[in-house]
Amino acid sequence: MAEYSYVDVITALPHLRDPFHSDQTPISRLQLTKRLSSLDHDDRQKLNSIAKLLYWGQLDIETRDADLIRTAQQLKMNFSGMDFLPQIEWRMDLRFVVACLRYRHEGRSADELDKFSRYSIYAHMVRKQWGKNDFGLSGKFPWVVTAKQMLEDEDAFGLERLLMQTVWKYYDAAWHNHQYDFNAILLYTLRWDLVDRWTSYSHPAAQRRFEKLLQEGIAQAKDRMDIEI
Repeated sequence: MAEYSYVDVITALPHLRDPFHSDQTPISRLQLTKRLSSLDHDDRQKLNSIAKLLYWGQLDIETRDADLIRTAQQLKMNFSGMDFLPQIEWRMDLRFVVACLRYRHEGRSADELDKFSRYSIYAHMVRKQWGKNDFGLSGKFPWVVTAKQMLEDEDAFGLERLLMQTVWKYYDAAWHNHQYDFNAILLYTLRWDLVDRWTSYSHPAAQRRFEKLLQEGIAQAKDRMDIEI
């Protein structure tokens, strides 16, 4: 797609405030879809493929490890060398670390991480440092110890907020490094999704998701991917 067309799309999109200071999205899902319809077919396909993996809550409790890993690896192959690949890899790493916290919280073994060896570059490190509070990752993911405590306290709402804040800050910083290119549009849609999700949340809903995750996703099926983010 020509660069001037990206300019047209970006300039037609309203400013996004962070989710925690927003009452609603500044543009509806229908309006956003219409604005993005001016992108060419390949760009729309890329956005849709990435959304299936990265949109908050896109993966439900039935998503199995094998399916998630296969989807992630396919995206990495398809988009090899593209400048938005780091955003995909960072989000997969975050999702992996959260899954590890929940695995350990349920008393599961580090041996179960073998299946993630190609999903995250941190799989080997986490396995070696399974007994450490932060898996030795606080330097890269400073929120890990706080997330561990919230998980133990069953603070579903706090954990969801912490993770969403972490993702928002990462996307927002990346957004400021891009102007009028595909990556800028991708980061806009990912940030829009966070605003949409948070403004539709309630404390009881977060607690229900948390309980479903633990009771159905982990206790009953060890081979399922136990994350919703």
